[in-house]
Amino acid sequence: MITLSSIVTSARAAFPGHFEIHYIHPTLYLVCKDESFASLDDNQRLDQFSQRTGLPVNINTLPTLASNLSVLLITQAEREREYDFLDASSSGHHWLPLFDPETFSSQSPVKSSTPCAVHFYGYKGGQARSTVLAMLAKQLADDGYRVLAVDADIEAPSLDVLLNVAASGPNETLMGLLDPEQPISPLSAYTAISSGGQLDLLACRPTSSNYNMDFAAFVLRSALDVSALEEGLKRLANELSKRKDKNYDVVLFDHRSGLATSVLPVVKAYPGPAVICLRIDEQSRSAGPLFDILLNQVTDTPGAYVSFSLDPEESRDRLLGTHGARISELLDRLGAAIKRGSNAEPASGEELPPENFLRYWVSWFHDRAFLTKPCPAIADISEQNRRSLLQLREVLALSERKSRPSSARAPTRSLKESRLSPSGAGDEGIFIETQDIARLFQANTPITYIFGRKGTGKTRLLRELHDRKLGEPLVVAADASGGGLSSGDTLFTDLAERFAKSPEKLWWCILGAALETGDTTSTRFRKQLAVWGRRAQSKNVIRTTEIAALAAAMPNRRVFLIDGIETAFRATQLIEFVEALFKFLLTVQSDSQFVDKVVVRLFLRTDLAKRAIQNVEQQTSGRTLDLSWNTQSIFNFVLSRIAQLNWFKENFAECCAIIDKENDRVRAGLLTSSEYEPLLLEIFPRHLRRNNLQTLTFLKTYFSDAAGDDEVRAAFYPRLFDAFLQFVAHPDKLPHGKAPQSPMEEGRVSQSLVLAAHEAASRKFLEEVKQELSVLLDLSKKSAENEQRVSELLAAFDGLSTPFELDDCLKKLSDRVPKVKAPNLREALHRMKEVGMFEDRPGFSGWWRAGRLFKSALRMKYVRRL
Repeated sequence: MITLSSIVTSARAAFPGHFEIHYIHPTLYLVCKDESFASLDDNQRLDQFSQRTGLPVNINTLPTLASNLSVLLITQAEREREYDFLDASSSGHHWLPLFDPETFSSQSPVKSSTPCAVHFYGYKGGQARSTVLAMLAKQLADDGYRVLAVDADIEAPSLDVLLNVAASGPNETLMGLLDPEQPISPLSAYTAISSGGQLDLLACRPTSSNYNMDFAAFVLRSALDVSALEEGLKRLANELSKRKDKNYDVVLFDHRSGLATSVLPVVKAYPGPAVICLRIDEQSRSAGPLFDILLNQVTDTPGAYVSFSLDPEESRDRLLGTHGARISELLDRLGAAIKRGSNAEPASGEELPPENFLRYWVSWFHDRAFLTKPCPAIADISEQNRRSLLQLREVLALSERKSRPSSARAPTRSLKESRLSPSGAGDEGIFIETQDIARLFQANTPITYIFGRKGTGKTRLLRELHDRKLGEPLVVAADASGGGLSSGDTLFTDLAERFAKSPEKLWWCILGAALETGDTTSTRFRKQLAVWGRRAQSKNVIRTTEIAALAAAMPNRRVFLIDGIETAFRATQLIEFVEALFKFLLTVQSDSQFVDKVVVRLFLRTDLAKRAIQNVEQQTSGRTLDLSWNTQSIFNFVLSRIAQLNWFKENFAECCAIIDKENDRVRAGLLTSSEYEPLLLEIFPRHLRRNNLQTLTFLKTYFSDAAGDDEVRAAFYPRLFDAFLQFVAHPDKLPHGKAPQSPMEEGRVSQSLVLAAHEAASRKFLEEVKQELSVLLDLSKKSAENEQRVSELLAAFDGLSTPFELDDCLKKLSDRVPKVKAPNLREALHRMKEVGMFEDRPGFSGWWRAGRLFKSALRMKYVRRL
């Protein structure tokens, strides 16, 4: 069989520069122009076409290939004289011509209509399409939006049933749009009393059986003449733009499934993003080209996916793990559409990795609330589905509440800027005390191990405990002050060398000196520690019984705090000293001589805890606080920082006043997304043109690791956000040439400053990680040389592709870092993976990808690999 695609491809190749493709419903026109056709009749022209294309077609077989194909073999003069109608714009849009790759790529997406339109589509039925639309519409109305839902599923309409309303006449329906004399009167379907929000419905058809034949005729006409439906929707768009009494904020369209002829005419008439509803199964495997077409309709917000699961035991994590490869493929398609709409420099040419778009993958789960009501109240559906609706709103730029309390008048503010320290050692910023962290401040808390990735606030937490007199610093970070022994102190380095062969003695020596001193913040502690060090070295023994006696003699229990271990030792020593530290802690927390008198709390990077001791889970069970920042807590932190930086105080005084007013709730991390997102959108641009992303999506994606798409379990890093805000407030500190001409744009932070500040913050974060890698990675026996090798290794990733096959990447790195032995290099990558710089590629055994936080900092390039 000769396919339509083969005819198009062959004709384009046979008539280069003289081939055109046009679609005027219902005919696909292939125009092949050549002056030699002038002296030939129709049969001869077709013979020449067959010879030049290599296709065995003739005048009898060509019409049977497709009833709606017309191959025009003509001269330029004939084209201008007889076929000028092909140049006229037409409203007869269909899927057919867009399956041609060149027609698709030459299509020019447009901006979304006003009011904003969102199109809900599913390749098959049973994908929760109408349900998600209805629940989104109700949630938007609850937040003060005026919403119009349009039932464009012309073969199986259901929105009227879901919303429990009935259209009595054509004026309340989509069907009535085809009659220009018919008024347009949407039905009221839901009113939110508290917010003033409203949901109206333009049903597909009147419910009365009197209209059955009319509706059947409407469906038939829409299939035969797609321009009719398109013109009807244009009429709706024009009508809504004129209305003052019902100025809708958003119009939601519910579409037919598959290759229905009604879909594209509606989208073309009222452009907007496509929400593609699907279930991860093989039945939608062939739908990719249709998704591409829908996602290519608008430039600003191409769309999103809603993944539906009927399995009551399903979870987002399991879905991503089981179907990671399929999800990556679909997100790749979305990423390509988003990039087409960006204004990134063409020279960059880089594809964007699918993990950057996980926020656009919205999960929708089986929900028992729908067993009793087809469209229950938002409060009655599951919490995870409510979060999914908020996530969908975010990526569609519908996060803002339309009914907000009037902002407080900005009071007179002090412009004395708090000292903000990224490491936390000298930070004067507001301390965010989430519910989990609050457990640590209880007098009887069992927590003695505080684990977290770099940049999650361990050092800041230690200082807060010290300030509240809930602990004494024993060992602290190199840049800390206020007591304890600094891990960067020469005395600590000297002691580590003395006890290199018996590392557990180091910790007993430090504890003994602390117990004997009585106050680790005094200078006497350091002097006494030196004495203990010399005594231990001369006698070559430290007796725990002697230290236990010191503990027993204390009148009150003392709590000691240990931090800064990550950079305290040489790479070859680190694990041995951490293992010894855990053995020391096990004795302190289990020996009856210490239990009532001494508590030692350890602040340590998570990967070191896992590598240091095999039974760490057993030892730390019930005693651990895992420091992590989810979406709500991190954005409360962001607001707290904004309110303390002079630049934000001066330029966004009203927002800072609101933050001050909510100070207690901000400190507790209690401001919800409906409260902090409007504030962020008053400060930052709503949309980043260069990335073609909503700014809220950018902040939730580019500042978190790969788990950041999950609203509850997202892993964010206060240190990265802190550096970002510092660069925004002080653009003069950006690298040379990165500071924008103006930090403000249309009353908000300029887009160029947002992107430059993020890039600078990412590079700074990597530099800080490099300090710890110099201790963590064993690339050379000499410290200075090891540090140099770490720098060379990080630089070697520049330009390498991600995702990557581990063995292939190791070969390339070996060529770039020849002085590092292959086993050491492999071990280094595994350790870098443990700290979050790399992660497994879902669905591909033996493949890794750069962690979301580190891809740009390492300057790795995403390469699509299906």
